[in-house]
Amino acid sequence: MSANNYIASNVVGALNMADGTPATPLDLDLGFDTGDFTCGPLKPVLNETVPVEGRGRLRGLAPGARIYPSGSFSCHVNGLSDATADQVTDMVLGIDKYSGRVSTMGDVNPFTTFDLTFTMAAATYGNIADDVVVLTDCEVILDELGEGQPNTVSFSYVCYGTVTINGVVVSQEIS
Repeated sequence: MSANNYIASNVVGALNMADGTPATPLDLDLGFDTGDFTCGPLKPVLNETVPVEGRGRLRGLAPGARIYPSGSFSCHVNGLSDATADQVTDMVLGIDKYSGRVSTMGDVNPFTTFDLTFTMAAATYGNIADDVVVLTDCEVILDELGEGQPNTVSFSYVCYGTVTINGVVVSQEIS
């Protein structure tokens, strides 16, 4: 909860992407993010809401199929691929320096997933601490490369794990 009424509007947050390498995960801080990280839908129960009707009237609600939060982010880049430097495209595509990355869902999984940690700088504006959103087991997709001033890359993701805000699980599936 905020300790002040100031609405932060500057790009002072951070985004970290980590793989599932045992003991010491490979991770990458996206220091050039553009402040456009999104995530949703978030609700207490990660299932569709199915109306239960009888004789034309709503009688209740039941959990339906699982839903998966998704979102997007983009960042400025100084290159796309490098054998020794940290490049987000290398991490997502599993090439060069990150060719040995491991999915957070295990190395036998045919899809590579990552844990994403988004830190919203709140302490900078007088709050007690920064706000931290952690999304586990996210498949990250490179959507677009753009040359310009600056060069950018855009990503989307689907979260197949849990979502926590400041250490509290906010969304879970009803089994």
